[in-house]
Amino acid sequence: MTDRPIRPLHSKAARRLALGGAGLVILAALSLSLGGCVSSPPAPVAAPAPAPAPRPQPTAAPTQAVTPVYDNWMDAPQTPGDWSFRLIPTGVLAQFGTDPANPLFGLECVKATGQVLMHAPRASGGTLLLRTESMDRTLDPANLPGGPSYARYVVSARDPLLDAMAFSKGRFAALVSGAPAYYLPAWPEVTRVVEECRR
Repeated sequence: MTDRPIRPLHSKAARRLALGGAGLVILAALSLSLGGCVSSPPAPVAAPAPAPAPRPQPTAAPTQAVTPVYDNWMDAPQTPGDWSFRLIPTGVLAQFGTDPANPLFGLECVKATGQVLMHAPRASGGTLLLRTESMDRTLDPANLPGGPSYARYVVSARDPLLDAMAFSKGRFAALVSGAPAYYLPAWPEVTRVVEECRR
């Protein structure tokens, strides 16, 4: 058996082996140093706080209709509407309002009895205050059928109240308790009812 000579460590293989080990050491060192340079994942960003809900704007309190008050009733504006006049089986009839089917006020001559019936909306209490330039009068409802929504008030055809209504400086007022006041023009229809009933 022949002994082979031992090659020195400076052979190519030894150098490769030495370099290979050193390379591993260098690679390990580099990976450790690079590992320190790698940044950690960013902390999660907190979601923005929700915007506060807008405060509700204060709403104005509903205004209530205010009925104007006049020192003198004759200064109040005329109630909207017109007078109409017609013959009826019992005599004549004048009515005031904007809707002929639902008048606000009426004057009816009943020739057979010589009376004038005043028709006004039925309301609680039911008394009717008539105001004219020269006199005021309160009337109680008559015990006559006036329908479900109207009351009737009776005066003699010769009652001076009718003259006061017809010649009341252009208007008179009819106030039924519990109902709006009506400021009615003293147009010729009022006079015609009175004259027809006095014939």
